[in-house]
Amino acid sequence: MNNGLSMRAKRYNFDGRTGAILRLAMASKPVGDILSPSNSGAGFSSGSNLTRSCCERIGEADISCGMGSVKVLTRTIFVATAVWYSFALGWAFSSARGQRTVRNCSVRDRSSLTRHAVKFMSKRKASYGPVDVEAFYAETITGSGGAPQGLERDLITRFFGDGDFHGHGDHEAALKNFRECLEKGEPFVGSDDGNGWIWAVADLTVQDGLSLELRKSVPYGLRALLVAKQGAVGEMFEKLNWGVVRRRLNELLGQRDAEGNMIPGYQPP
Repeated sequence: MNNGLSMRAKRYNFDGRTGAILRLAMASKPVGDILSPSNSGAGFSSGSNLTRSCCERIGEADISCGMGSVKVLTRTIFVATAVWYSFALGWAFSSARGQRTVRNCSVRDRSSLTRHAVKFMSKRKASYGPVDVEAFYAETITGSGGAPQGLERDLITRFFGDGDFHGHGDHEAALKNFRECLEKGEPFVGSDDGNGWIWAVADLTVQDGLSLELRKSVPYGLRALLVAKQGAVGEMFEKLNWGVVRRRLNELLGQRDAEGNMIPGYQPP
């Protein structure tokens, strides 16, 4: 009872007789003492009248405070909503300006790329210098075979074994698989020109970096590493010169040599 009245006293700002009663209640005085004539003060005629008066006053206070709380809550919600909408509109305006700037830049960049692409596609294809496949093969077999080292080893292990970007993996198993693929002539990329050669070709792109694949036609403009006659791959591996393979990583067949010099007959697109 005292706790309930105490909570009311904290919630509502009473004055007069009701405030006196609630202050006495908070002082933990018995209800009978609060309502007795000795504690009623001037204008208190009896405990029953005081009780009735208190109840009426408290009821009125409850109603008035309840309505006041609703009004305050409504005003608070209205103000908060207005502030939120103002912030949202400001943020949307700023975002729209930022997006408009980025979008214009993107369109400009994209149109520039499109112009370059159209310009590139409108030109004729590149013309490559002549490639003597027999001479290329003869240079390939100027070594003593064995296992590769360094970059060429890591490429073989990555694309024909379980290797990764860091050169880890089973190099011996990858080399064995690479040799078997050359002997079978598959899987290969591109078309087969029917001349009976199998090429190991490296390619360098922005998306994939340096890759290694097999081809059955002359890989103009690519990094041709070695070539073998289909049906005589074992002979090539017995005399393979891995130093020549390493140098060819810097060459583009029919386009430029390892020192960057253009091959005679090459015409760019």
